[in-house]
Amino acid sequence: NENYDPDDEESSIIKQTFLSPDDQKFTSISPEISCFTFNEDRRILVIGTAEVESNIIVWEIGTNLVLSKLVLPWISVVQYIKVAHDDRHLIFVGLTEHFIQAIVLVDFIDRQII
Repeated sequence: NENYDPDDEESSIIKQTFLSPDDQKFTSISPEISCFTFNEDRRILVIGTAEVESNIIVWEIGTNLVLSKLVLPWISVVQYIKVAHDDRHLIFVGLTEHFIQAIVLVDFIDRQII
């Protein structure tokens, strides 16, 4: 910021904005995020959702590009995600609609369950 002055208290304040419940629209196309993680160098963000058919969405943060979106029709809630060291594979723990826990390894580039 060209107007930044480290001695000026006003310019060094971090401002945070909160959404009121009226501003939030919860619909089936706006699922709840149930978990998220980053890869080791924090270039890739992966989120899991909680809905009738959960999703795992993989973003490259620097370019804001969605690298992959996996639809999981048998999973209601993605509880945990971990990105492998090769930045290609994910392991996730999910809960089915019958409350059975599933541990799944996925190649998110090829969108295949291993």
